Amino acid sequence: MSEGRANADRQGDEGTSEDADQSVEMLKDLRALYPSVGGLIEQGCFKAALETIFAYIRKANKYFDEQQPWITVNIDIQKCSETLNTCIQIIANLAVLLEPFLPFSSEKVKSMLSIDSTGWHPISIPSGLKLGPVDILFERIDKKVINEELERLHR
Repeated sequence: MSEGRANADRQGDEGTSEDADQSVEMLKDLRALYPSVGGLIEQGCFKAALETIFAYIRKANKYFDEQQPWITVNIDIQKCSETLNTCIQIIANLAVLLEPFLPFSSEKVKSMLSIDSTGWHPISIPSGLKLGPVDILFERIDKKVINEELERLHR
């Protein structure tokens, strides 16, 4: 049970059922990615598999933006906890789903979240988990460097 859900059980549900429904829907869609993406990979449709994952990532980003945990942390801690729990479940599972394409980055995320399990199945991160050392996954590349590289390619 997530910390957010445990708090809701004790204090009454201060968030809306629509918010809870969105979290449930996000996690349901996440679980459905495994057979969908796995099937595409088995068929050799790697681009389609990545497109499927990134369509979900766009939906997850929208979910995060709409839930506004940077605001709810001050006005509805239960809703904030539920949102962050849903997001951590998404991140953990994306590390598994993206592992065939980004093995080193996926391994970093799994290490940060203390994920030991391997295999192609949904995973769940327990509430209250202490993060391992957190590292930057990807360095931001300055636009100036990008432009210089593009100029070199066009010569």
